[in-house]
Amino acid sequence: EEPEGRRGAWGVGPDSQRVRHAAAPPAKVVDPTGAGDVFDAAFLDAWMDGATLDAALASGALAGAAAVGQVGVTTEPPRRVRSEP
Repeated sequence: EEPEGRRGAWGVGPDSQRVRHAAAPPAKVVDPTGAGDVFDAAFLDAWMDGATLDAALASGALAGAAAVGQVGVTTEPPRRVRSEP
């Protein structure tokens, strides 16, 4: 059976009735431990910083893909680069 994360991420924003999708980036899965938590953290970080739903989903998907490439829970999740105003 295919792991859930390989199908990407879906979400519905507060102002939309349309389901949005972000594809999962290619990743070599070593250990999925904590990947969902890393996805959630990256998604929320982007969303709370004002990103669109599409951008927040993509941020979460990228972080989750990076997290599965190492053994065990990550202590240094990927960080989003913010542009200065």
